[in-house]
Amino acid sequence: MSRTFAGLSGTYNVRANELALQRNTKTVRCLVYFLDDTQHVFELDRRAKGDQLLDVVFRHLELIERDYFGLQFTETIAHSGHSNARWLDPNKRLRKQLKSSRAPFLLFFKVKFYVTDPSRLLEEYTRYHFFLQIRKDIVSARLVAPSAALALLCSLVVQCKTEFGDFCAEEHDSQYVSRLKLVPNQSADFEEKVSELHALHRGQTPADAELNFLIQAKALDMYGVELHKAKDTNGREIQIGVSGSGLLILHNGQKANHFSWAKIVKISFKRRHFFVQLRREGVSPLLTTLAHCDRIPDSQTERFDALLGFNSCSYRTCKSLWKACVEQHTFFRLQTPKPHTKKFFFFFSLGSRFRYSGKTEFQTLEENRKRLQRTDRTFVRTARFHQTVPIPHINNLMLSLSNGQSRDSFQSNRIQSTESPAKSAWNASSPFCLKSLPFIDKEETNRLSSLSDDSSPVHLHTVHMRPDADGRFGFNVKGGHDQNCPVLVSRVAP
Repeated sequence: MSRTFAGLSGTYNVRANELALQRNTKTVRCLVYFLDDTQHVFELDRRAKGDQLLDVVFRHLELIERDYFGLQFTETIAHSGHSNARWLDPNKRLRKQLKSSRAPFLLFFKVKFYVTDPSRLLEEYTRYHFFLQIRKDIVSARLVAPSAALALLCSLVVQCKTEFGDFCAEEHDSQYVSRLKLVPNQSADFEEKVSELHALHRGQTPADAELNFLIQAKALDMYGVELHKAKDTNGREIQIGVSGSGLLILHNGQKANHFSWAKIVKISFKRRHFFVQLRREGVSPLLTTLAHCDRIPDSQTERFDALLGFNSCSYRTCKSLWKACVEQHTFFRLQTPKPHTKKFFFFFSLGSRFRYSGKTEFQTLEENRKRLQRTDRTFVRTARFHQTVPIPHINNLMLSLSNGQSRDSFQSNRIQSTESPAKSAWNASSPFCLKSLPFIDKEETNRLSSLSDDSSPVHLHTVHMRPDADGRFGFNVKGGHDQNCPVLVSRVAP
């Protein structure tokens, strides 16, 4: 009887077998999206921590000034359906942080700490990544700015593009700016303004234009601000921005208040509630409204600390906001992170024990300066790719190019650019274009030509060059032994 009805029903536990398969897997696969819209899969041990993934990513990109960057992933909060963007913690295991995601784990390489002064970035390659990040912030409307400021920034973006370069009336039609996605809701009037400003940047190399782009961007109010959604005590939806200068409160996209770190005594959170305690100073009427302190007279608010309360949508998002404040304040305001000391009653202590364990901006600048003194590198730009190569390989690179080898043989699989070959910026066929570009200053040329083979040290090579019919040498060289600086080749013309 039992055999007769045995085949009428059946079950198979799929979930249990899937979990067993994951437990038996010895590696984890992480798919990382980079700022230049490329991607790469990294395979690590299943017990690996976040710092191991960060290390292989930085080695993949050949980045030296690493501490400004991080990996971000999105988690879905259970029971609420909200998504929360989190930064990868280098001290925790990957599987513990990415447990809400499915393999391969998706992460995004981004700028985490926006440098206060872009000119203090020592490598052109690092500034290039900052340029890509801020451009993405503008396109995605994360970085909001007045129309005039956006037009100036976008004109510098056009100048950086190798297919455009210097403005040339015969080469560039009236619609050439419209081929680029520069800002949300891009209009014809805006494109015309960008084209007018682009004509003023004649002669700027991509490296110069990128540096000017960063200098203009850092002056914006929303530069480097990480936004978090919240509500005030009256239930109004606001955004709390965290940056190296302090906390920014936005309501309906408009700046409502700003609290510098010097005015803040303490930040804390409990469940979904985020608290900011301010110093004993005058409180503005708008601050009083947001803090729900309208019952307290103004004379009393100047004598007592102001405690502001905000509500987040979940515990996870509230903790992410609090951690962002801790990291931003430590990185930009302290010289060294405060060491985390374990108390005697460690297991009975309440609250999060999170502390920022990375380097501060002060430490980063000091260590990068010493590291780059020992490592000579140059960022070579061509019309088809960007590549970082050591200086001893520059001579081999030039020799191979002169022998007719394809430039594709030098293309790095890790650092790529999909830009088309340059046109009018380095083409003298038009009367409106420059007849010759001063790639090497006259003083430097005379100094270098005065070096003879007999007087030069063994490690120096004297190179005699002749310009082409248009007076071009083909690349831009800065530095040298006579200036006690590494040789920087900033552009190779097609």
